[in-house]
Amino acid sequence: MKIQFKLKDQQSTTQTSIRCYLYYQTKRFVYSLGDDRKIIPELWDDVLQRPIKGKTKEDKAKIKAIQDLNPKSDIWTELSNIETRIDNLILEINTFSTNKEFNKQPLVLDELKDYLNGVFKKKQKEIIIQRKLNFNEFVEKFLKDISSGEKTFTTGNGERKQYAPSTVVAYKAFKKLFDGYQQSLRKQLNFEDITMDIYHHFINYLTAQDLKNNTIGNKIKYLKAILSMSYDEGLHDNIVFKRKEFKKFKSEVDNIFLTTQELSKLYELDLSSTPDFDRVRDLFLCGCYTALRYSDYSRLTADNFISREDKLFLRIITKKKDKKVIVPIRPELLRVY
Repeated sequence: MKIQFKLKDQQSTTQTSIRCYLYYQTKRFVYSLGDDRKIIPELWDDVLQRPIKGKTKEDKAKIKAIQDLNPKSDIWTELSNIETRIDNLILEINTFSTNKEFNKQPLVLDELKDYLNGVFKKKQKEIIIQRKLNFNEFVEKFLKDISSGEKTFTTGNGERKQYAPSTVVAYKAFKKLFDGYQQSLRKQLNFEDITMDIYHHFINYLTAQDLKNNTIGNKIKYLKAILSMSYDEGLHDNIVFKRKEFKKFKSEVDNIFLTTQELSKLYELDLSSTPDFDRVRDLFLCGCYTALRYSDYSRLTADNFISREDKLFLRIITKKKDKKVIVPIRPELLRVY
C-alpha cells in the first residue's frame, strides 16, 4: 500500500484542495483533505508532499508575502493545521488497514471511504459548529438567551439573576434600531467594523430618527454592553468600547413634580362620581407616597405591609433592581390604598 499527497490544481493562483492518493494492489483510491484544508500552491512542497515549513529564508519570505496579502488569516496556523490533517489521515488509513488485516478481512476501498468520512466529516461539522459568532449572530443569540432565562447576570453581591423583562424589551429595541442603521449602510457590521467613526455615525443616525440625547445615550450603553460581553467570550479583540470617547452621554432634564400642597389638593379631591378617575388618582398617589416605580407600586398587596414598633412600613423586592426596600407609610397612603 502506497500513500501520496498531491494538489488538485498545481497551477492555481488561489487556494486549491489537497488530495490523498492511495495505491492498493491494482486499485487507486483518492480522498480529499477537505474544503477547510486548502492551500496556495506556492506554499506546497512537491518533494516532501507537505506544506513548506518556513525553515529557509526563501520559504519564510513566501509565507510572509502571502500573509501580507491576507492580513485577516493566520497562514502559519493554516499550514500547521494542514500538516496535522495529513498526519491524522495517514494514521486513520493505517488503523483501518491494520484492523482489516488483524481480522483477516479484505481491504475494501469503499469501506475505507465510509470510515474516513465518519472520522473527518464529523470533525469538519464540529469545526463549523464551533465557528465564532459574528456581531449580528451574537446579538440574536444573546436576545434569545435572555428572553428564555438561559443567560443570567451576576449582581453586586454575587447572586445570579435573570434579566428583567423590561431589560429584554430595551435590548430588543436597540437591535431594531441597529438593524435599521445597518440597512442604511447597506452593510452587515461585524465586531471589527465598530470604530469611533461608526460610533459617531450611529449617533448621527439616531439623532436623525428624532431621538432625544438620553435615549441615544441608552442605545450606546447597550452597544457597549454587547461589545463588552462578546469580548469577554473571546469572540473578538476590538477594545474600542473601552475608550473614554466611546461613552454613553446624557442631558440634564427638567424634572416636573407636584408640591406637597398640590398632592394634598389631589388627595382631597372628590372623585366619587367618576370611579375610574378615583382609582387612577389613588394609584398615582401610591407612587408619590412611596417613591416606588410603577412596576413596583402597581403590584402592592396586603402582604407588603409590615409592622415594626407600632409603625407601618412597606416591604417589597423591586422588580428592576431586584433589591429589598422598606418604605415608611404615610397616613394618606392607608386611605388611598
